Amino acid sequence: MKKIILLSLALFTFTAVIQSQSRCKEVVFIEYFSSVKNIENAHVKTFRNSIIDGIIKTERVLLKDVDSELSLKREEQKQTEDASSVDVERLVVMKKMNAKYLIQGHLSSLTTEQTKAKEGEPVHYRAKVTYSLKIIDVETGVVKGTESYSNSSLAKKTTKEAIIEVINAPGSNMKAFINKHFPIEGTILEINSEKKGA
Repeated sequence: MKKIILLSLALFTFTAVIQSQSRCKEVVFIEYFSSVKNIENAHVKTFRNSIIDGIIKTERVLLKDVDSELSLKREEQKQTEDASSVDVERLVVMKKMNAKYLIQGHLSSLTTEQTKAKEGEPVHYRAKVTYSLKIIDVETGVVKGTESYSNSSLAKKTTKEAIIEVINAPGSNMKAFINKHFPIEGTILEINSEKKGA
């Protein structure tokens, strides 16, 4: 009977902690992504959507898209070689919306190459994207962390197919990214051990 009561108490405590965590998720905004000039804007948008989808699937943070907030929305995001700048005015607006962090992204390259085909076999293509993600503390404007990634596609019949695959793949990296920068934290209140036979 004692074990059942203790088990019920432990289960209740665990449920309460999970509910508390869901209420205490960090509010994180995701900025428009920048890129080098030769990457099409449509590819940048698709790539960014893949990142958003990957972060949402982790269920670790409350992710908000700047594109969905009228005060932060921009008709057209200027692509730039340098993604290191932080717009202080935008951080102030985000802070008022209870945001804790901002994620910035920059695509530094999107390339395709022809794979060597054996004689008589059709030519195939691979695509490769290189990018970085930066987390900024909204309160201070200080960079909390930066990660760089590179993804490659499988061999495809056309360059278009290779590009589509590679710009839709980055979401798979987001679990490790979120686990590293937004780890689950808790406090152990008490550890009880039961003596053998007790």
